[in-house]
Amino acid sequence: MAALELGYCLADGSARAPRIGPLDRAEAVSLRSAGAGDRPALHEALFCVRADLVEAVKVPGWGHLGDHVTRALVSDEVSSAGKSLVVAGETVVPGRDMPVENRVVQEWVQETCAARRELMPRRIAGLREDMVFGDGRSRNELVRLAHKLHVGFCLTLSDTAEALSDAGYYWQSSRGDHELSKQIIQRRVNDEELYLYADHPPLEVDGVQRRRGGRPDPLPDLDCMAVLGLDEQGAGMAKAQDLAAQCQHTWAMYYTVDTGRQHLRSLLEIVSAISLFRTVFVTDPKVFASSAERQVTYAWLQHFGVRVLEQGVLVSRVSDEPVHERILREGTKLYAALRVHDCYTVIEATRSLDYARKTAGQLRNEKRLLREIAHHLNREAQPTSKRVGVWGVSAVKALLDGEAAR
Repeated sequence: MAALELGYCLADGSARAPRIGPLDRAEAVSLRSAGAGDRPALHEALFCVRADLVEAVKVPGWGHLGDHVTRALVSDEVSSAGKSLVVAGETVVPGRDMPVENRVVQEWVQETCAARRELMPRRIAGLREDMVFGDGRSRNELVRLAHKLHVGFCLTLSDTAEALSDAGYYWQSSRGDHELSKQIIQRRVNDEELYLYADHPPLEVDGVQRRRGGRPDPLPDLDCMAVLGLDEQGAGMAKAQDLAAQCQHTWAMYYTVDTGRQHLRSLLEIVSAISLFRTVFVTDPKVFASSAERQVTYAWLQHFGVRVLEQGVLVSRVSDEPVHERILREGTKLYAALRVHDCYTVIEATRSLDYARKTAGQLRNEKRLLREIAHHLNREAQPTSKRVGVWGVSAVKALLDGEAAR
């Protein structure tokens, strides 16, 4: 069981917030107004909650969590995992303590998030089940998780070992169980032979690209439509082909909605992984168990670039209420990002030394002083060459001179 606390805040221009634990996350100040779906450091913090690496997330104040919609989404995600959100020293009780503008926002967030988790749980039997971090202590999971924290989160080897040890991980060998150390993490993260024979080696994905949404990994020369309906499979397939012709698609696949929602869940998983379908045609809105399930499904499909037709009519907006529409869109984007974090090492190009060097060079060309460049890099939560501490004049000079470790 995790015993750690994690600190999350907007980055300070001169110094980091007081250290709470090795997994502390700082968000670039330029993302102060960004929603929950566009905050990479927040996604990492919430991943730690979902993967049972921490028991609590501590935030200096509500201002670090954006507006009332973002705050409600974060609070719901933390509480749904059975963890604590502590803001300005006070543990948040969802639905009571949050300073939202009205209670309707909270109710919409709770309803849509619950429907989304029910429809697409974090761990699904037979679908990516053994790739999801957490609830396991296998050697494979440990190696993938160490790779994620060291390479993706940009933690030092020592902090990676500390974070995993605090969360209850250890290294198993023929000689027994070993407490994790910097040396063990370094050997395992760089063990290419282990990756070669592993069922699931660490896989890296681009964070910016995944957050952008749209159709993932388009498949060439496919013009397929999915039809979601209440008919039995045989009759449904015949109807699907007729509808595909009417909608000018080459062929179609039919999904009948069963009581266990397995077919609907399978459709959404396919849409998340590959661009097999250009359109989803819903023959009858009664296929959905509730209005929330319908809205969550449509928002998810549209996030991945799929056109939605309900009884032949194009669906553009999922809700007539602007705030509700935003909750659906923002919640979908956040949940999609977290599901990527559940299985992969997410690489943020803006954290690389090359990116820091490019930024520093541009600012230097604008005649900025070294201390001003350091201030900017710190405010953008740019890791230093050593992955600890903050940028100062000497570190920026070394970066510009090309002397910083790569």
